[in-house]
Amino acid sequence: MTSAEPHPFTVLIVGMSGTFTAPVAERILCSLLRERSVAAGVIDVQSAGLEEPGGREIEPQARVALESHQCDRGPYVSQQVSAELLERADMVITGREAVRSQLVARFPAVERITFTMSEIGHLYAEVAAMAPLVEHARMLNAARQNASVADNYDLSSDERTPAAVDEMFAKVERSCHWLAKIWVSMAPGVGDESWDSDSDQQSVDIDAFGVAVRVVCDGDDPARLAAAVRAAFSRTLATSPREPESIVHLAVRHDAEDRTWASSRGWTTYRSVPEALHYVTSTVTVRAIDARAGQLLMVHAAGLAGPDGKVVGLIAPSGTGKTTLARTLGAHYGYVTDETLAVDLHGEVFPYPKPLSLVVEGGTGVKQQRSPDNLGMLRPPEGLRLSRLVVLNRIPDVAREPMLEQIPLLPGLADMAPHISYLPQLPDKLHDLARLTESVGGVWRLTYSDASSVVGLFPELEAA
Repeated sequence: MTSAEPHPFTVLIVGMSGTFTAPVAERILCSLLRERSVAAGVIDVQSAGLEEPGGREIEPQARVALESHQCDRGPYVSQQVSAELLERADMVITGREAVRSQLVARFPAVERITFTMSEIGHLYAEVAAMAPLVEHARMLNAARQNASVADNYDLSSDERTPAAVDEMFAKVERSCHWLAKIWVSMAPGVGDESWDSDSDQQSVDIDAFGVAVRVVCDGDDPARLAAAVRAAFSRTLATSPREPESIVHLAVRHDAEDRTWASSRGWTTYRSVPEALHYVTSTVTVRAIDARAGQLLMVHAAGLAGPDGKVVGLIAPSGTGKTTLARTLGAHYGYVTDETLAVDLHGEVFPYPKPLSLVVEGGTGVKQQRSPDNLGMLRPPEGLRLSRLVVLNRIPDVAREPMLEQIPLLPGLADMAPHISYLPQLPDKLHDLARLTESVGGVWRLTYSDASSVVGLFPELEAA
């Protein structure tokens, strides 16, 4: 783990009792993470009960279900939800909305980090959470404010009939597979980086805002996988050899047993090249963010540059239109990034023209990774400097002219702070942010409905 992330990403799974659904989810998720070489020191998963006191064994029906799927790991003693447990949690997950509602009613402070299974599934499918794991709850909560989430994936009840237990286990297992796949792709440097393979590995060296990240490709067809990574990251390929600061081991294995075998040796392993590209984009981004914690201001923002190298940062939560806006403006102005705008405290911008993650028709949850070269996006000039910070306020489906307005400094900083990775790691924290913000004319808000309407406004954004 990096020094910027001194404690594990801590997840608490809460059920009405602490002896049925919650321990099943805990043990399935822990088993999946272990299979992928993720230690408890990186991701720590616990469970607890809301109503019943702790100190009890897991219920027989749950034990049988776990044993039948080889997920049982010996004795289990339940614990009751407490303020101390919740204070340590980075994310809380419940199987049903009824459990979430009761938990939040008793402990209101955890509302922003507590999600049902349906919310987890829907929000992660919409949000490109390219951020350290400890920031995921905040990002999902921001997306929840504007999302309409169906409850079709919540558990129906805590019934103990055989059919209900089977349904519960199937839904929990599917949710845990989804979470493990996402979390492993963004875990800070897990796995055995020295593992040798019999296949012909190929490496791709990427420069992510100054961080040297090496993607080592393996699996059924390493050459094809490496070619796809190079094509997607065409504008971020390293131009000169450097010792990598982070190594990502990526493999595509079509056979399920081969995937399990490769995952157990520390490789992030997927079923297809498109799926591997979807996740490795997040992996590379998060590894670079981890490496520059405390050194750069890293904002979840799109960045576009005018011909003079002045960069406008467009700040918004993931899933709210940044990539669409970056793609639209990138046909007219230099594309700097669509997700992570890296700036030093003197205003120098470090470009990260990563692949753009585009939604694929059919809703598989896997987004297509397209190089800005393939999308006809312009290259920025050399010597980029931050010119303006703009908070986006997109109001879809409402025809209106874009409106630009300045925000007073303190409210503006409050609007920006949730979208900055590792802000507490900066030497002077908010003081650094305030000084940089004031040097570029403060914070502005852009209210708009359609990305195309912003193209003609860009010169005004630069000089607002």
